[in-house]
Amino acid sequence: MKYIFVVNSQPSKSGLFDRLSQKLKPYRDRMKYELYRTVCHLDATRFVKDFCKKNPAEDVCFVACGGDGTINEVASGLIGEQNKFLAVMPYGTGNDFVKYYKDRDFLDIDKLLQAQPSAIDIVKVNDRYSINVCNVGFESAVCSKANAISSRGGKNAYLKGLLLSVLGNRYNAIDVTVDGKKITRRRMLLCTLANCRYVGGTYQCAPKAINDDGLLEVCLVHPIPLLKFASLLSTYKEGRHLDRKRNIITYCRGRHVDVVSEKETELCLDGEILSGKRFSIDILDRAIQMMVPAL
Repeated sequence: MKYIFVVNSQPSKSGLFDRLSQKLKPYRDRMKYELYRTVCHLDATRFVKDFCKKNPAEDVCFVACGGDGTINEVASGLIGEQNKFLAVMPYGTGNDFVKYYKDRDFLDIDKLLQAQPSAIDIVKVNDRYSINVCNVGFESAVCSKANAISSRGGKNAYLKGLLLSVLGNRYNAIDVTVDGKKITRRRMLLCTLANCRYVGGTYQCAPKAINDDGLLEVCLVHPIPLLKFASLLSTYKEGRHLDRKRNIITYCRGRHVDVVSEKETELCLDGEILSGKRFSIDILDRAIQMMVPAL
């Protein structure tokens, strides 16, 4: 099998390409590999699609080297491909996807070479894809603000984004329908549509998520007073929020979700912000092959 290391070229990852080149040198006689450095947003998706089209018969593992955004772009290029695989080497701060795989060392090349493929689900959002978690409402506002803070070099971006969103983004006129059943009331606080389990580095938003069961985990939190919100936050971080009373949280699983907003709103897709009024969301059952590092 050939390995192609797709390296995020963002300024925050400066030097990563050279460091990986040095790290891989001892493996020149053990593996066939090459490195590709992205040149702009969504370039990884374009590169993977083009390579697969030109080399349909070759067994290739594309190794996404970066954060969740890079993983998303590489995975999006692999939808529907045969004998093509996804692997991950997480670098940077946005690495929520790999937390699903506890006790796995994604930076160990030897473990990568021993990895076995495992088919996993992908989420389709309109004409885009998500491999980890989508959020709408309060959390998407947090993500939007956190991205802005991070782009300016700020630290603790997610926490700061959360604090900035508390007062202005807790009552959202958005309807959510799961497999034809509306689960919202007049307003909502947030809704998480999860394939995996973590957002924001440490928040276990979907503790029951299984990424190869053909189902989305849908967790909708109804508007609550500020003091109750503060108490919910700690349980949300630990993944205990599903134990809260049903008048606060609606939780279900489904295959298709419609999100409709009265006005232009934001949906956060693996850390990236999409704007719109309508989002059609489907789970694609076992759509790509993931190379999970050996224990």
